[in-house]
Amino acid sequence: MYTIAMIISIIFIGTSLASPSYFFILCFMLIIRASLVRLRFDQLISLGWNHLLPLSFLFILSTFLLTIGPLLILMINVSNMVYVYMYGGVDI
Repeated sequence: MYTIAMIISIIFIGTSLASPSYFFILCFMLIIRASLVRLRFDQLISLGWNHLLPLSFLFILSTFLLTIGPLLILMINVSNMVYVYMYGGVDI
């Protein structure tokens, strides 16, 4: 934890290791760690399978729809335009 506090202090704040920012980051990390609830191993596994995995699938689906969705809509519109051009808008 000390090493992580030093790295955060150097990278994000840009100060040396002897600065007060290192102490404040370390205190913040200790307070957060002490105040959070400790989870058992089976609770962590349950959290991963029941909540995080469906959430990750949702993110993958939303990314797909945001990146490929407009392209699919464009392809459908172009195919409709070709159909109207070839057959004059008359259903066969």
